Amino acid sequence: MTGRIISRQITETDTEHLVDIPTMRAMHADDYFEYVSSGLFFVDHHDILRDSVIEYPIATTSRQVELLIKYLEGVKRRMQEAEE
Repeated sequence: MTGRIISRQITETDTEHLVDIPTMRAMHADDYFEYVSSGLFFVDHHDILRDSVIEYPIATTSRQVELLIKYLEGVKRRMQEAEE
């Protein structure tokens, strides 16, 4: 992979909406969905999917979102196997 590396200092304000692992494990499904949809990612005015902490781009096209979903489906399978 080639490209420009983006770096930025993370501040305390950036992490205010983040949760630790025990808190996340204890979240009700509705609370987790709200956390993911309103706190973890956002779509900017250029329709770029970004993370909310340092605004790193996650996906810039619908095809990239499809590939992200495919990747997450693999993560889901791996986690389901670990939970058995």
